Amino acid sequence: MKIINNFTCHSNRAVTGQRFGILSILIIFGLMIGLLFEGQSQAQSIAIIVNPAITDNTIKAKTVRKIYLGKSNQTDAGAAITAVDQDDSDLRVQFYLKVTRKNPDKLKLYWTKKVMSGKGSKLKRVGGDSKIVEWVAGHADAMGFVDASKVDDSVKVLLIIE
Repeated sequence: MKIINNFTCHSNRAVTGQRFGILSILIIFGLMIGLLFEGQSQAQSIAIIVNPAITDNTIKAKTVRKIYLGKSNQTDAGAAITAVDQDDSDLRVQFYLKVTRKNPDKLKLYWTKKVMSGKGSKLKRVGGDSKIVEWVAGHADAMGFVDASKVDDSVKVLLIIE
């Protein structure tokens, strides 16, 4: 390394090393951004379903939030609802993050406090998508959530969550 007029001159090797380091960082950053968008494209549409006997045709996301946090048991029009929960799955995690803004740990803590204080009881877990559809179809006041692609004519969709 030589000093010329108070400036430090680096060898080509040092400059090449810096370029390689910056290039590596840019490549890694690009891959991370790609993975982020790939994960978003795989997100499932979630259908809030009810038994066809329920006369409501829509429901607000805010009402679904209240129902799934045990703060309400009625639709927007006042129909009584018995909501059921999914077994542990990616869809369940997505649903609770989108609707209640709670991750699995926060949700577990929330329900533990609610149950221990006597202010509520956890929702019944029925199973996966096919079991939820079957259960909702067989109970006049039932509500559940499933992958929107799993809905059939035996239930009514009130809301789609993207």
